[in-house]
Amino acid sequence: MSKNRYEIKFVLNELEYHEAKCFLKIIKAFNSFPERNVNSVYFDTLEFKSVKDNISGIAERKKVRLRWYEKAEFSPVIEIKNRFSRLGSKNNFKIKFLTPENLNSLSSREVSKKIFKNIRDENRENSFFYNYYLPVLGVSYDREYYETKEGLRITIDKKISFKPITLDRSVKFHKKIKYEKRVMELKFPVELKDHVNELIRNLNLTPKRHSKYLVGLSKIGYANYV
Repeated sequence: MSKNRYEIKFVLNELEYHEAKCFLKIIKAFNSFPERNVNSVYFDTLEFKSVKDNISGIAERKKVRLRWYEKAEFSPVIEIKNRFSRLGSKNNFKIKFLTPENLNSLSSREVSKKIFKNIRDENRENSFFYNYYLPVLGVSYDREYYETKEGLRITIDKKISFKPITLDRSVKFHKKIKYEKRVMELKFPVELKDHVNELIRNLNLTPKRHSKYLVGLSKIGYANYV
């Protein structure tokens, strides 16, 4: 499991995106990784527990997603995103048998069965995986990566798009629905809290709760989310 960290999000229009880029220059953030395309499939229980917990504002909650990168050599991973108030952490489980080609050729139902059988077999003591999870939403975006010498990490996600997932089709089947906003996220360990608060004091942007999962479900008509 990754260490607990604070995560602060900003939802940006075109003008605010340029404001954010100026902020990165002021704090002397540098490119920490080349820009790349990120793909995710979000899973939920039959009762949509992740959706209900998020909308209800439950402080301690979890979210399950499959993540992979275009033109990357390493395998997709299942990520369990753990959230307690504003602190977040992740558990990663590599899915070594799965490739982007499999995702294009297999149905979402087949992919899900293979993934969770593999994880349950290798993590029998973890009762979390004995829930039944269905693939619900596909998300794709381009991500910019930045970092400061103090250890503050910043990502900016752009060209975000969503698509519904159909069990008897591959994850690539449906047409993408575009989302025009960009999302900047500041990620930092607990010990940098005061330092980051000082940095963003003069930033003319307002932090906002934002979930790509809930926004995407709203865009495809599965949920109401502002």
